Parts: sequence; structure tokens; C-alpha cells
Amino acid sequence: MIEILDREVCDGIEVLLLYDVACRLEPFLKKRDPDGHLMKRLSIAVNKFHGYAHEYRCHELWGAQQRLGIGESDGEGTERVWAKLRVLVTAG
Repeated sequence: MIEILDREVCDGIEVLLLYDVACRLEPFLKKRDPDGHLMKRLSIAVNKFHGYAHEYRCHELWGAQQRLGIGESDGEGTERVWAKLRVLVTAG
């Protein structure tokens, strides 16, 4: 994943990633990006729905409300698309 992001995201472009467990993902990525090249362009936050399920420290460090540039996005857009498409999938 790190190699793909590093290759596909052009220099000068900043990427904001809203992820359910950003508090686990960011330290993981930092360990694997020793020169910090990718992390300079990547900002990670816990999406708003999942942020309240995390402990207070996690919410303060990685909460979507703490990040500039997120605005009113809750990070759940993909989930809404999957919810609408579920009628196309048969169980079992």
C-alpha cells in the first residue's frame, strides 16, 4: 500500500485519508516510511462516525474534527454507496 500511494500520489498533492482505525494506521505507516516522504503528503484521521467509539486521547489526536480541510465530510460516503448497492447482492 505504501509503495502504491507513494507512486500514485504526485509530489505537491496532499491526501486526506479518513479511516476507522487511523489511530493504528498512522503509527504503522510511519514505521514503514523512514524518510517521511509519504507522510509529508498524507493526513490521516478517524472518520466522524467511528471517532466517538475510540478513547478520548485517540479522538483528540486523530479525530476528524481536529483536522483542517475536512469540513463537513464525515468519511462515510463509501459506506452510503455500499448500503444502496446491497440490494444487488444475494445472501449466501
